[in-house]
Amino acid sequence: MSGKKKPSSNRSKGQPPKRRQRSQPAQGTNDSADYDSKDLSPATVTLILCVVLAIGGGVIWYTLSADRDPIQPLPELAQNSDGEKDKKAQKGATPTPPPAVKDKKLWTTEEDQQARWNEIDDATADGWDTEVISDRVMAQWVKLKKLLASDQPIDAEALQPLASPDVIVHSVLPANPSTVFENSQLQVQRLPDNVADAPANQPLGTGLDSLADSLNTLITPYIDRTNLRLKWKVFRVNPGEKTVTTQQTLEIFGETTEGFREENATWLCEWTVEKKPHLKSVRLVDYESVDAKDQLLFADCTESLFGDADSFQNQLLRGFNYWLERRQTHGAFFLMANNGVAVGDVNGDGLEDVYFCQESELPNLLFLQNPDGTLRDVSAESGVDWLQNSSTALIVDLNNDGHQDLAVGVTGTVVIAAGDGSGKFEIREILDAKDEAWSLAAADYDRDGLLDLHVGSYTPTGIDSVAANVVLTMSDFADGGINTLFHNESSGDEFAFRDVTQEAGMDVNNQRKTYSAGWEDIDNDGDLDLYVANDFGWNCFFRNDQTEDGETTFVDIASQAGGLDDSFGMSVNFGDYDRDGWMDLYISNMYSYAGNRITFQDQFKADSADSVRQRFQRFARGNTLLRNTGVVENETVGPIVQFEDRSVEAAVNMGRWAWSSCFLDINNDGWEDLYVNNGYITASDSGDL
Repeated sequence: MSGKKKPSSNRSKGQPPKRRQRSQPAQGTNDSADYDSKDLSPATVTLILCVVLAIGGGVIWYTLSADRDPIQPLPELAQNSDGEKDKKAQKGATPTPPPAVKDKKLWTTEEDQQARWNEIDDATADGWDTEVISDRVMAQWVKLKKLLASDQPIDAEALQPLASPDVIVHSVLPANPSTVFENSQLQVQRLPDNVADAPANQPLGTGLDSLADSLNTLITPYIDRTNLRLKWKVFRVNPGEKTVTTQQTLEIFGETTEGFREENATWLCEWTVEKKPHLKSVRLVDYESVDAKDQLLFADCTESLFGDADSFQNQLLRGFNYWLERRQTHGAFFLMANNGVAVGDVNGDGLEDVYFCQESELPNLLFLQNPDGTLRDVSAESGVDWLQNSSTALIVDLNNDGHQDLAVGVTGTVVIAAGDGSGKFEIREILDAKDEAWSLAAADYDRDGLLDLHVGSYTPTGIDSVAANVVLTMSDFADGGINTLFHNESSGDEFAFRDVTQEAGMDVNNQRKTYSAGWEDIDNDGDLDLYVANDFGWNCFFRNDQTEDGETTFVDIASQAGGLDDSFGMSVNFGDYDRDGWMDLYISNMYSYAGNRITFQDQFKADSADSVRQRFQRFARGNTLLRNTGVVENETVGPIVQFEDRSVEAAVNMGRWAWSSCFLDINNDGWEDLYVNNGYITASDSGDL
């Protein structure tokens, strides 16, 4: 049934319902005695309206003043003497209902929010015992960190709360590390193969004294313990009947007598199964150390460059939370300040200048470089201090007049501003990018001498939030913004761009929430191809096919080339890292410790196909290095390049929550190195993956 009322049978088809006639009172009768035919007096109508308004106002007041959140505030969970949450709920147990809230209010306190998070984050209530184990092991590592950061050597007594009396110590450091690189600035050492493959029945020592000696050896080279950076992170948990094994990374950075050292190791540990697990064995399975002799390679010179510039001190240094609390609109903030930077010489003095995109209501900033390397703010006089939300920018010469122009992604458009060579700009063209412009990539793809523009879009125009839903199946993700390819047809002082997205074949696989894209001649045929990094959905690799008459068509061959890289694509950059003459790709994704723990558990998506589980495991693996092995013949799409995934073998997958990266030869030895930009929101309680 549709739920609609059946029409009256006496109503003629197509005729409006007849108006009900009000019966007339008989002569000489009292109107008040006839209820059905009574007319309401003005006073009565006024009284009824007042009552209705009062009731309606009360409902509105109650709706606005009451706390409608279904998750009620909870009291703080009890803490034990070591600061660990006392999680009493066991697997299968019914959670204790939250107490009634007597004082409902619109805004909750910080304590309320923390209590709610404690309830949500209670792994025991969800049956994830492995996450409980991880939390308990991490609590023990925190205690050990305090011991290592102190000025006193560690003794056996201090380790009694952390390790079993018969703990087996295979190794925490390689006894004879192999030097794999060394010059006047750096020395890189790694774990010899014979140590990684040592049999488990050949420990280096047993007991708390042996463990104390190994830990003291680990920490001895560091001379400044107060500024020592030291962290363990558990990424794999394998429970057993009587013990549990964990794998965790160890990161150490600090000053030594000879300079600075960074150590990255992976330990395989066995623990007792109890609320405060005790370490039963530890073995080193991976290791790398980097010693910077005398001084660090890089020094933070940001403040010395910007100095006392008001826009630097009072705008750029304020940070996300400061502006979030002060702005009227928050649409541009939903992915935490996705605003780009462009570098180029805008005034022709041979020095690189820098342009900062900003959120809406904050002016974009242009800083010119002075001869001494400092920067000065010329945003207002340059004419590019726009207040609209800007996500990406390029400083390029778009009309071949010898002056750098400015292209800026502003909401659903691309603003083209012509540069006059002195650092001043004039808006000359605004391109309709269909959807929110998140990335810009310029290249002369058809070799006509003019730079064309590819616009990557993440969301459709007008969308001010992003659903953080992971792709759950093998199906494609196709509800993002539409990417656009603009062909540059500028002439002289006139700027002109034409949308050729469909004409050039780039309307295929074109709504996958694109973060960035990059141009490169990947197949060595003399024209530029395009690789597109998508946050949700497969990445795209558009091969540039040019005919003899100069026409250009792009074909997405990512699948046939082995370049799909199904993960959360943030950026892509190119470099011939193995110097074989073929350009390789490095794609920034996200590495998740929690994802590595959870997706390898038997209970994770137990009813799903292995392919689905493996896809989730791939999501958590991190960044991708695709080695270009050259061109092979393909029956379907012709000669194409082939990529092989070398991420894990090259040890470049763990880039943490990576946003972008860059191939560059840092130490001038002729080999491409990798710099990875990563991070997310820093807070007292991260609470994320």
